Amino acid sequence: TPALSTESVAQLVAAHGAAVASASERSVTVTLAEEGHARTLDWRFMPSGSGDVIALVRDVTQARALERQLAVTERMATVGTLAAGVAHDLNNPLTYVTANLELARVGVERLARGDSSCIPELLPMLDDALAGAMRAQRLVADLKVFSRVERRHEPRAVDLADLAESAIKLTA
Repeated sequence: TPALSTESVAQLVAAHGAAVASASERSVTVTLAEEGHARTLDWRFMPSGSGDVIALVRDVTQARALERQLAVTERMATVGTLAAGVAHDLNNPLTYVTANLELARVGVERLARGDSSCIPELLPMLDDALAGAMRAQRLVADLKVFSRVERRHEPRAVDLADLAESAIKLTA
């Protein structure tokens, strides 16, 4: 067919020749360009007992498109699962950050009214809020490492133990 490229024809001739020479089946996949559309064809060359070669050609364009679509769907499902896990993991520390900040706010209001008895309660609340914020920050840093958001152009030494710990935390 005139729509086959020179490279595709060479691949077909080579597969046919290999099937004849080895007396065993050979397969090759080529792309056929037709008026702006590409078709993917699987060619199978099977030697017969009489010295002839039987060629079986199958159009796998639609099957390959469905495979690509399925792969994208699977990736999207994985991303959705990861996003749900990250949202849950971020929500936990943020919950006690906000709860402790709300309690600290009440304490500051009491201070503004002249009630200094709440001062000993304020520091632990702020410490807990800070710990939660730092936990959320570490999760974001682990995600950056995982997604390689911070790309470096220069090679650099990394601590494999830290990298493994980060990966374990993300998968957990």
